[in-house]
Amino acid sequence: MSEATADPKPCLPPDPNIPKPKFAVPEGACDSYCHIFGPPEKYPYVAKRAYTPPAAPIAKYKAMQDALGLSRAVFIQPSVHGKDNTCMLDAIASGGGRYLGICGLDDTVTAAELKRLHDAGIRGVKFNFVRFLGHRPEIGMFRRVAERVAELGWNLDLHLAVEDVVELEDDLRRLKLPYVIDHMCRVPVDPGVEHPAFKTLLALLEIEHCWVRISGIDRIAPGVPYERGLPIARKIIAAAPDRVVWGTDWPHPNVFDAKRMPNDTNLLNFLYDAAGNDKTVAKILVDNPVRLYGFRA
Repeated sequence: MSEATADPKPCLPPDPNIPKPKFAVPEGACDSYCHIFGPPEKYPYVAKRAYTPPAAPIAKYKAMQDALGLSRAVFIQPSVHGKDNTCMLDAIASGGGRYLGICGLDDTVTAAELKRLHDAGIRGVKFNFVRFLGHRPEIGMFRRVAERVAELGWNLDLHLAVEDVVELEDDLRRLKLPYVIDHMCRVPVDPGVEHPAFKTLLALLEIEHCWVRISGIDRIAPGVPYERGLPIARKIIAAAPDRVVWGTDWPHPNVFDAKRMPNDTNLLNFLYDAAGNDKTVAKILVDNPVRLYGFRA
């Protein structure tokens, strides 16, 4: 995968087949990591981007959400919409309180804009440290934004490659606000729980404001039902069951091969296999998102 370019590669649409999950999805369940794309004629993509997604507007997301039996969502600002959060804010407004968001911004943001975003349902800021996506933030700016949004009760959403969690460990330990590490830190299934970065991740989970998202299993353990990724997810859940959330990553940007396009039902079923029981699933899908993001219980 290449860095942001003026000639981005088109990626594939999500799998439209959404069978019923194999377990009873609890009322109030939240997809805490998903995106709304376009339509680009209304919400343009930035010119310099790593990929070009097909339109994935809010109506299509709601259809997928309803099919899975999910009630709430946290929309994550995608890099293709840059710092213009309009598409996501409009999606949040359509949810009647069921949707919140994580925005993109930098340290030039004004206090008035932060208040506007908060009032519109934004509860955190996305930072993408993964080099191949071409949007690695400057560390000083990252620290300044973290300090400002802490006052709002927001959290940070951190997309890290496996090497980043080691490189940034000291900065992560200094953070004073909750932060969520996406996609289980992209720890490869081989060596899996023995990977040095995974041990760093577990050490960070001893900190009360470190969270991890069970998502992106298709990135590290291709092949349904993703058994090779279960030891990683189970260790994370066992380490901090009160600080784990889950997300689909719908509509799965950066997928260019149809054979690698995940099915959202399979991703939800993976969470059930990792959690092991209905009580823990309810904690991850309902209780934890309410506490982290501030949904009305």
